[in-house]
Amino acid sequence: MKTMDLSIRTSEEFHDYLERECQNAAEQGRIEGREEGEKIGEARGKISAVLDLYIAGFIARDVASAQLGVTDQEFETLLQSRS
Repeated sequence: MKTMDLSIRTSEEFHDYLERECQNAAEQGRIEGREEGEKIGEARGKISAVLDLYIAGFIARDVASAQLGVTDQEFETLLQSRS
């Protein structure tokens, strides 16, 4: 955690400092949100691709489950949620 700049002497400087910190925090939140969104998108893409391969008959159920790191029951749930 950053410490507050102790060179602040006026309420105007304090206001400016707070405004900058809020802008920095908002930007950091946007960056983290984009990163999280990318991770979710990648995971959904992998699930979709593996399900497509299974449905098309290119890979067996146990291979698909292993690729996704899920149990057979969880794989069945993914299949059902796709419909």
